[in-house]
Amino acid sequence: MRGEVGGERERGGGVERAEGRRSKDREQAEGLQRDSRTINIMTLLLQAYWERVKQQLVMFIMSKPARPSVPLLLVSPLDVSSEAVQYNLNVYGLLDQKLIHSVRVDRLDNTIDYNSRVS
Repeated sequence: MRGEVGGERERGGGVERAEGRRSKDREQAEGLQRDSRTINIMTLLLQAYWERVKQQLVMFIMSKPARPSVPLLLVSPLDVSSEAVQYNLNVYGLLDQKLIHSVRVDRLDNTIDYNSRVS
């Protein structure tokens, strides 16, 4: 009888360990779902940001005379590649439509006084 009781305890402990693993797995899955929702929200915010900036750029370019097409200088944040800026703003489409004749993307640098470059 003692062996049976001990055997049941061992099985009970195994059930507890299995429940603990399931609980841990469930917590990890919920964490991944939260992370996924956060990433989805951030992706949507970034897409909305780029869409808004692209619309502003097109409105600005359309307000200029069509001829001659103008060069375009874009200043991007440090953590965004020039390729990403050009892609997200559809710069290649503007070049194809001959609304701009060239583009240059500079990264924002806090050591440069951009106001002095404008003068």
